[in-house]
Amino acid sequence: MTPEQEGHFRATAYHAPPWVFRIGAPCPDVGATCWAFVTACNPDAIEQDAATNKRAMAKLKAELDAGGWRWQDGEGQADDGPWAEASVLVFEMDPAQAVELGRRWRQVAVLVGRRGGVVELL
Repeated sequence: MTPEQEGHFRATAYHAPPWVFRIGAPCPDVGATCWAFVTACNPDAIEQDAATNKRAMAKLKAELDAGGWRWQDGEGQADDGPWAEASVLVFEMDPAQAVELGRRWRQVAVLVGRRGGVVELL
């Protein structure tokens, strides 16, 4: 991840109602010991059209369902503009699992957290 990309990630609020996640902020209590916030949109940080991103997200959700994961729809929303990206909050996914999932979906980074910790960008 480049410093510019990291800046964009940090200038984003990650929503999975009723929770909002911000990098470096205390983790909200989502009722899980750990969690991950991931997307399948815009692999390799290359913007894709809406239909391609929608198909990718459907495949990610199917993979999570097949793996028995509990998840909830979410969205990253830039602080300074209209950019938003569909994502999912995956409950009880540890950081190593989240990084592996992100790699499979060619993501630059994922968000993770643990009960009582802070939101981390990996």
